[in-house]
Amino acid sequence: MRKRVLVAASERHIARLVQVNLERQGYEVELAFDSDSFWEKITAFRPDLVVLDMGMPNSEQLKAKLKTTEATKSLPVITLEHRFSPQDFWFGNLRLPKPPSPAELMKMVVDRLGEERLPEQPVLKSPRLSLFAIFLLVVLLMLAFLALIMFART
Repeated sequence: MRKRVLVAASERHIARLVQVNLERQGYEVELAFDSDSFWEKITAFRPDLVVLDMGMPNSEQLKAKLKTTEATKSLPVITLEHRFSPQDFWFGNLRLPKPPSPAELMKMVVDRLGEERLPEQPVLKSPRLSLFAIFLLVVLLMLAFLALIMFART
């Protein structure tokens, strides 16, 4: 039986990046973009793990309620954050920066679910890496253009 992961994020591109990488590894994934749909999916989908974006409105309350509700208090949570808090270690949660590195995400998911498997499919790269590649290409094109101008003057 496939493990189920609920991804809760207000930023759709972050949620989609996480979803695609998890689905490529064989996980069943549902998305929630607000606190109302989050609780509906917790009840109906019954996930084995939650990936929670701490930038989502009411995320602190969602996380606290997860840890105090009898049915969900043992549910593992991985948080996505722009900043880190020492309290995450006390609650036993794992945290990742936003946008998450797909390789780190998979490592944490496998670890939290207690699985003895390595990712089977190559993970998709985050948009941050793509932007860096574009930046390098632009810089190289500018240098080539400047070299061409300098060569034309001589």
